[in-house]
Amino acid sequence: MSGFLAAFALSAASFGWGLLALAALRPDPRPAAAWGWPLGVGLLGWFGCWLGAAGLLAPGPILALLAPGWAGLALARPRRAGGPLRPPSLSPMLIALAALLALVAAATLAQGLCPPGDADSLAYHFALARRMAESGHLVFEPRAIDGAVPQLLQTTYALAYALGGERAMTLWCGISGWLAVPLLHHLVARRAGPAWGLAAVLLWLTTPTVLYAGGTGQVEPRTAAFALVAIAAVAEGRGWRWAVLGGLAAGFYAGSKYPGLLLAAAALAVLLARGRDLRAGLAFALAAALAGGQWYVWNWLNIGDPVFPMLARWLPVPPELWNQAQAAFMAGSFGVAEVALPRTPAALLAYPFLATFAPADAFDAGRAGLGLFPVLALPFALAAAWAGRRRLAASPLTTMAAVVALTAVLWFFLGPSQRVRHLLPLLPALLAVLTVALARLGPAGSALKWPAGAAVALCLGLGGAGLAVADLKYVRHLAGGESRADFLDRNVGGAAMAAEINRVLPADSRLFNTERQLNYLIERPLFYGNAIFQTVVEIRPGEIDPLRFWTQLRRGGFTHVLFRRGQDPADWPTDGVVGMTRLLVDLGCAEAELVRPFSILNSRTLPGLGGGRGELRLYRLTPATCSLSLPVAEPR
Repeated sequence: MSGFLAAFALSAASFGWGLLALAALRPDPRPAAAWGWPLGVGLLGWFGCWLGAAGLLAPGPILALLAPGWAGLALARPRRAGGPLRPPSLSPMLIALAALLALVAAATLAQGLCPPGDADSLAYHFALARRMAESGHLVFEPRAIDGAVPQLLQTTYALAYALGGERAMTLWCGISGWLAVPLLHHLVARRAGPAWGLAAVLLWLTTPTVLYAGGTGQVEPRTAAFALVAIAAVAEGRGWRWAVLGGLAAGFYAGSKYPGLLLAAAALAVLLARGRDLRAGLAFALAAALAGGQWYVWNWLNIGDPVFPMLARWLPVPPELWNQAQAAFMAGSFGVAEVALPRTPAALLAYPFLATFAPADAFDAGRAGLGLFPVLALPFALAAAWAGRRRLAASPLTTMAAVVALTAVLWFFLGPSQRVRHLLPLLPALLAVLTVALARLGPAGSALKWPAGAAVALCLGLGGAGLAVADLKYVRHLAGGESRADFLDRNVGGAAMAAEINRVLPADSRLFNTERQLNYLIERPLFYGNAIFQTVVEIRPGEIDPLRFWTQLRRGGFTHVLFRRGQDPADWPTDGVVGMTRLLVDLGCAEAELVRPFSILNSRTLPGLGGGRGELRLYRLTPATCSLSLPVAEPR
């Protein structure tokens, strides 16, 4: 099946499955497609997990999964009769916003037509999906953070890849990057008009992090839609049916990434506090557990810890897959690289401003943050809230804001990382609250309307400029007839080495790879050997035990080792994977097979920001000449 047809088939089926879910629940939200599309995508990933567990990730079973979704499109309700359709009033503002939205759509299509170049997607999102699709079943990577994690959305990528290859997967990611758009527009437009609805959508789509990650395999732009459905269902609905709707969406978020557990807890707390309806609370919790629990059971069955490695100290995790030395090293590494502020109330209040105007490296927000709008809009939103304070308690927007705030608080105090990208799933709900507040600046706030409008215009202008810069590499590839190999060479450090490995290594080889961005591009069996997240082969800094290194490599069935070194030999480490491989060479246990120069850019979008150089080195293990006499394990 062609990539276009496969992506279209998945998209149509996700809409149809969402409509079927809403028809079964009967909460009767309008418009059904806006609420149902995220549910449909979640259901595809949920059912896809069972297909993978049964070893049925193949075109035939996948098409059988999609067929009910296509049939469900018949449930789309046409506009009721009662008069001719009235075209919307096309003001110059509405036309300008619609034109910008069309440009964003074209940019999304361009990215979907290009090969993948995002490092995180290549490292695990797409790498895991391709392994699922090619093997026909779920795969388990005994590695924290990016291996033994919830993979609901990656399963949908695997469905796309199995049907139409890489092109289907990248197009599906481009389409599903808009998953939050219909509901965000609806929530704002019905309260503040279509122009404000389009403005909110454009503020979302041109947020720096969304420009960077929206069309990639990174899950946050898609989990944002799950979060928005969950938050809006808790805020706008009443009764157990709406609670189930919200619980399913929260569960799909939790089934895609661990922070979804925090959103589910916050939404449940607000639901109970608002209505004190225990039946609705129970319905929410059960629906969330059903929708998101399968991946936690999968982790538990494979490694003994449903939220690996958070409970590894107390649960029977195999010692060869995790140990306390690795746990201590990971905790220390995260404390330095992922956390910049103390976990105090004052730091919590300062975080949004610091992340926007003075981001620490740990925030990872220098070029891909959440933009200026939330901070610039906050004073105007507070003014609008004060003006409407008598109606504030009864407003669904207040409930939405409460869920967003409580989730952010839980994340700040309980989460292991302070990367601002992890808050992205809360942004659509926050944008809905802020844009409606700005639109409702009444007569008492009329003096603020022009500054508020200027803040929106400034953010949209910056977003449009960011869009032009971010999309340039994709336009260059499509307009210039550039080959896939040339695009990858220009955007992925070491892509040429990956292509050479695919030509040189035999099919039965197994690679211990430490270059994460090459995981997807290398077509031979491999395991990503991150120094922090795994103990299959322990390569932490300070490790200099060649016997244990050799033992673990052979136990894992590895035949080759790939790593990067700097240009200056004086800077080559004597420990870790580099140092221990050099010791194996001295012991006759390994020899260099490929050595190639390496360069990587600090930014694919802005090459002028510089980068680093070095060399990639591929070593072949040589047990026949190794002085470390050990039993040989069969490659897995």
